[in-house]
Amino acid sequence: MDSHNEYSGYVHGVCSKLCDCVFFFFSFFFFLMVRRPPGATQSRSSAASDVYKRQQVESFTSLRSLPDALKRLGVPESARLGLELDVLPVLNFRRYEQLFPQAQLVDCGGMLRNLRAVKSPWELEQIRQAGLSATAALAAAASALTPGITEAELPAAVAATLIRDGHTGLLRMRGFNQELPSVHVFSGPEAGVASGPDAPFGGHGHNAAYPQGASHRPIKRGEAVVIDLGGSANGYAFDQTRTLCIGPLPEPLRAAYETCRTIHREIVTTARPGAACEQIYEMALARAVAAGYETTFMGSAPMQVGFVGHGIGLEVDEFPILGRGWGDVRLAAGNVLAVEPKIRTVSYTHLRAHETVLDLVCRLLLEKKNK
Repeated sequence: MDSHNEYSGYVHGVCSKLCDCVFFFFSFFFFLMVRRPPGATQSRSSAASDVYKRQQVESFTSLRSLPDALKRLGVPESARLGLELDVLPVLNFRRYEQLFPQAQLVDCGGMLRNLRAVKSPWELEQIRQAGLSATAALAAAASALTPGITEAELPAAVAATLIRDGHTGLLRMRGFNQELPSVHVFSGPEAGVASGPDAPFGGHGHNAAYPQGASHRPIKRGEAVVIDLGGSANGYAFDQTRTLCIGPLPEPLRAAYETCRTIHREIVTTARPGAACEQIYEMALARAVAAGYETTFMGSAPMQVGFVGHGIGLEVDEFPILGRGWGDVRLAAGNVLAVEPKIRTVSYTHLRAHETVLDLVCRLLLEKKNK
């Protein structure tokens, strides 16, 4: 969308049913359109209310009423309308074509993802708060971990702490048709079971309807227990993993875990504004291969994933990606990264040292805690 077009705009569904529409008018202002009855938009709290006070907010009752609402605001029928085509279903796109037959419908998904990759100070503070919530949840997990507790039971203790701290219980992913619970737990050979998401871990899950993550398998002494959870504050996510064990962690599991921690530290040291994303991934891969984990780093061959970290914010899988194919992309101040080297050992257990780095100054929010 070109800046000279004063009526360039953007429509976005914050929720799956297109609740909110945000229109940017590059030459003079922007406003927020909310699918609520007139007057209902004023009952807001915290940061959201500040946005409503500072900017123009308009209501509309349904998608069908959107063209008339824009007409009242003086938006011409031939305006350029940006849509996030990477996530917008074709049926919805056809609906917009019918509603705005004279408008120029263009893809703005990539532009918005690049804009969202650089966080403001306020956004960084939300992610920091989400990280503090995750710290408390991990402490609850360590306290609840006892021999015989099942993979499915352990997340309950973690989720209760998260929800008390304001977690909505939801984490949003950009990837098509991908779902993510707030807490993943894997232990023993169950962690090596492949599943649908583009990730190096899997798990049996509760049943065939949701075949990923924690199962009803009892956790045993001496097994690596991987807890992968996402904190949340005002819609912003924090991605974190810890490896726990009831009793000492056996070899070679400890060696694999220490390799993950070493690679993690090197990534954190290298991740500076101007660093090439793909080069960071290649460095991490070379370290894993040199340590003997060529076929088990970031999954099991031949299904290893081609990344070692990703951006995080309103969605868990944001830009930039520390991975293969990102050679032309360089890190920028304000990026937030989840750095996640993982190894699957011969025992089919994933061991991960996984942190979130804020503002690329390598300030680790949380100390690694091992049980």
